[in-house]
Amino acid sequence: MGFLALFYAGMSPMQCDSCGREASDRFDASFGSAFPVFLVGLAVVLALLLTSWGLAWEQRNRGKRALFALAAPAMVVFDVIVFYAFVDWP
Repeated sequence: MGFLALFYAGMSPMQCDSCGREASDRFDASFGSAFPVFLVGLAVVLALLLTSWGLAWEQRNRGKRALFALAAPAMVVFDVIVFYAFVDWP
C-alpha cells in the first residue's frame, strides 16, 4: 500500500505538465514542501511495521503487535490525505 502511494505521489507532478506558468510555479512550490513530508510519513509507516514485527512474540504483546500492524495502513491513508492537502493542485 505504501509503495503504491509512493508511486502515485511521485507521478503527480505530471498532472501539471500542461499548466500555465503561474499555476506551475504554485504547484512546484507546494509539491517541493509536501513530498518530503510524505516521505517522512512513509518512514513512520515503516517504523510501525518494524515495531509490530520486532516486539517479542509473547502472549502479553499480542495486542500491541496487532495495534502497530493495524496502525500502519491507517497511517498510509492519513499520509496520502496530508500530502494531497499540502499540494496546491491546478
